[in-house]
Amino acid sequence: GIALLIIQNQWQMRKVYDAASYGARNTVPSLIMLDELRKDVLKTRLEVNRHINAEPTQKAAIAASVKEYSVAMREAFKKYEALVSDDKDREFLAQEKALWVEYETQLEPVLALSAANQTEKVLDLVSRIVPGVDKLENTINDHFLHNETLSKTSDEAAASALNGAQASSLL
Repeated sequence: GIALLIIQNQWQMRKVYDAASYGARNTVPSLIMLDELRKDVLKTRLEVNRHINAEPTQKAAIAASVKEYSVAMREAFKKYEALVSDDKDREFLAQEKALWVEYETQLEPVLALSAANQTEKVLDLVSRIVPGVDKLENTINDHFLHNETLSKTSDEAAASALNGAQASSLL
């Protein structure tokens, strides 16, 4: 009898710990990575606009920073893969990757037109790709909210496990 209670209490304490530590193990790192993705998308957009409006002597350096943000995005996606919690999380990541690839493939033509000072053409191309990058930003924001929901669910599971452990310890 006592051995069974000890085993049950150990199991319930582990359940409480797992649910309570989810935020530190997964939610916080996930939110940090998603914030990095948001920042890199925003910085890329800003650098593209800077490139369009820059003096010809500045354009090569700005184009190099756009490429750095592309590398940072791919690295952030790879890091996030280890943090995927559920199927919905995985779907968000797949959507973000696909939207980023779609946007990224348009960056070189935009930068090339901008470097050639073909302002009308570059502005037309940019106006056509804005909806896709807006969708990427919205998807990242929704993904952020999903991780907040996962954290709340984990908190509720921790509270429930704690209540169960307390109740069984009274036996």
